[in-house]
Order: sequence, then structure tokens, then C-alpha cells
Amino acid sequence: TLEQYITRINVFAPQVYKVSQDGTLTGKISDKVTALLAKNPQVKVMPLVFQEGFDSDIMHNMLASPNAQEKLIAALIAEANL
Repeated sequence: TLEQYITRINVFAPQVYKVSQDGTLTGKISDKVTALLAKNPQVKVMPLVFQEGFDSDIMHNMLASPNAQEKLIAALIAEANL
């Protein structure tokens, strides 16, 4: 479990955040994991953002849309500030 090996981890990269075509971000690191990471500040956190059922055309359109980009960036910053 994560609790058993947390002292051996340098980077924790959870794949819990999903982005939609319009830049909406959903997902969350559990409170239990967040508390464990807070007690182990030596562990760097690098959340991964994915698009469910990856479709390169949908992802391209999302990344090419200034509105979707702004929405996603704002959501990522808000999540990082929690």
C-alpha cells in the first residue's frame, strides 16, 4: 500500500484528473492520500491529467481552443491551491 512504501517514493503521479473537450477538469486525490502526502513533504506530487477513451482529434481541438485552455488552466491552479 501507499502507506507502507511512502518513505521509498520520490514522485507520486496519480492519474485521477480527467479533462473533457471543453476543458472541464474532474477528479480528486482522496483526502486520505492528501493527508499522507502532507506528512511526507519529501514526496513530489505530479498529478496526471487524462482524456477518457483518448481521441487525438478531441484532444487537439481542446488544446487548440483558447477558452478550453483557460478553463483547464484555471481549474488546475484552483486544484493546486487546495
